[in-house]
Amino acid sequence: MGGFAGLAAALGVHRGLRSVGTDHVLAVLLALVVAANGVAFLFGGWFPLPDHRHTAYNLGLLVLLGSPLAAVAMRRAPRDLRWIITFLIVNTVAGFALLAVMFGTGNLVTRANIGMWQRGFALAAYPWMAVVGWALLRWRRGNVAARAA
Repeated sequence: MGGFAGLAAALGVHRGLRSVGTDHVLAVLLALVVAANGVAFLFGGWFPLPDHRHTAYNLGLLVLLGSPLAAVAMRRAPRDLRWIITFLIVNTVAGFALLAVMFGTGNLVTRANIGMWQRGFALAAYPWMAVVGWALLRWRRGNVAARAA
């Protein structure tokens, strides 16, 4: 179900970004990142480990491009939402750092602790979508209120 939710979220991200005036190309890129994550989740369910297709040929790693793209998209956000840019930058650094660890940098990952590292990576890789979704709802509400006044 998470994969289908990701595909639906991609449409919502695109519409939300366009509704606040984000450039079409940037909105499409962010929607594609979210959709790719949804497809990766579908593959994970359809092809259980140890099947090599479980990771959707690493398509899900595109999720790491979402937070820097979202930081660019949020640059025109209202002042009270600009803190999200800092969150997205920290999120980007954490995501890529944890990916490097997962790929063997520092030899920190072992069979005994890989689950901990995977959870840490998930905490860095996915929350940006919820934060940006929340911010877009707030931003849109502000735009609607401004137009009504």
